[in-house]
Amino acid sequence: MIGSAELERESLDELRAQFRSEQIASWIAASGVALLALAYGEPGALLLALGIGLMAIVRLPSFAAVDRHDVVAAMWWEAAGTWGIAVIVVAAVPDATPIMVLNLIGPLVTGAVYLGARDMRRLIVAGVVVAVLLGALGFRSEGTGIEDAIPEWLFQVIMVVYLVAHVVTMSGQVSGANRIRLATLVEVVSTNEALTRADAELRESRRRVISAGDQERVRLERDIHDGAQQRLVALAVQLQLASQLTRQGNPLTADQLDAMHAESREAIDELRELARGIYPSILAERGLEDALRSVARRAPHPVEVVYDPEIVLSSEDAAAVYFVCLEALQNVAKHAEAVTTVEISLAVRDDELVVSITDDGPGFDTAATGSSRGLLNMADRAGALGGELTIESSPGEGTRVSMVLPYGAAANVVA
Repeated sequence: MIGSAELERESLDELRAQFRSEQIASWIAASGVALLALAYGEPGALLLALGIGLMAIVRLPSFAAVDRHDVVAAMWWEAAGTWGIAVIVVAAVPDATPIMVLNLIGPLVTGAVYLGARDMRRLIVAGVVVAVLLGALGFRSEGTGIEDAIPEWLFQVIMVVYLVAHVVTMSGQVSGANRIRLATLVEVVSTNEALTRADAELRESRRRVISAGDQERVRLERDIHDGAQQRLVALAVQLQLASQLTRQGNPLTADQLDAMHAESREAIDELRELARGIYPSILAERGLEDALRSVARRAPHPVEVVYDPEIVLSSEDAAAVYFVCLEALQNVAKHAEAVTTVEISLAVRDDELVVSITDDGPGFDTAATGSSRGLLNMADRAGALGGELTIESSPGEGTRVSMVLPYGAAANVVA
């Protein structure tokens, strides 16, 4: 019904102002009829003034309902007061029936803006019932004779003024309804455009994730083939030669054994480095905080890690935080000679995990610099978990990389 919180607040303010103007109009009408009663000594007019005042009081709970955002209750209280005035006036002055019918339309016009389909149908049914009652009173009621107690010209002036005032009021209601409807439509169109952009970004992000996965598999195959695999092949050849020499009665020397041992250690170290790039064992075994501090110790510049031990993350969230921080530190390392301090901080604010990597390096113009593969990877990791990545930097002012992820009941202990 209402698009955003801002639009809803503006709409409720307008509804409250509309109720207030109608309330003031009711008090003016009651006061005017009371003055007529005093001027012409007509007790029926005094009863009519009291009836209008009573219905104005019936409207008062609508303001409290608006304040607690209960629009349905507010509309029913407003309709009860407005329609009650119409019934009382027609019962006292049957000749006013055609003009009082206009009182039935106001709540329906307003309800069309603020109520859902089901509540609106109920309001329409109630309006039809009141319309039938007005028709019966208009034809059957003898009235109180107020129109006979005052000059005919004055009665006609009162009816014309009421008609003009009601037309002006109805025009304002229709105009306000159209404005709210237009604002809602603009909000819906804007939201739809944002969703379309988000969908396109999601599709592009998925494409990059698939492409990055393929490229990573190719890189791993190449690194294993050119590194650890070659060392293991060489070690296998050396072991085969050693076996042949031993059969021929030529014992292996300590240097030969040391060389084969060194080759095996090199292969183990290369495989360990490759495994760390896939998923670091320290993250799985000792948790995110130790993993980040381990990365900080290997950095070419001082890195401070600010970590709240109360933070509990799922394995997916922990991996995303780790690799985003790792990528950010690698970017900082490119300018290590110009960086003196780096801080990694994790904090929970308003059910969100906020991760910040801040440095005092040379900075850069984010508007003039395109997104690198590393930055896109970080953004994809955040987006895949329903989060967002932002980069704040300017020449000479350092850089801040921030990632915000949902945090709350869904968080699990790191696996």
